[in-house]
Amino acid sequence: NHVRAAQQAVCAAIANAAPPRKLHVISEAVGAPVDRLSEGRKHWSEWVSGDRESIMDLRSKIRSDGMPEEWIELAINVWKDSTRRSERAKDSLRNPSDKSDKRLYRIHWLEVRIRDILE
Repeated sequence: NHVRAAQQAVCAAIANAAPPRKLHVISEAVGAPVDRLSEGRKHWSEWVSGDRESIMDLRSKIRSDGMPEEWIELAINVWKDSTRRSERAKDSLRNPSDKSDKRLYRIHWLEVRIRDILE
């Protein structure tokens, strides 16, 4: 559930930055299916317009035997090792999970193919 949600969010960000008719090229470059990128673009635009509460879908209840903290730390470290912080101050977003959070968070660009990260 969490892995799928994270992949949805990454695909939404990638697809939103890509030219509309170039998703097949982007798909090969990042190692994500075209339909996932297309779905991500749709989710992104719905979220930005306010028609969607979250960019990601959590399909079921959060389990009581959830992901151990060590795994969460590992995922954060892998993300940091696979991305770079944008140099542009304009590349910032507000927290999509908390609209009352006015702080800006810098975008991190993916530097590695998704399938290489998962291997």
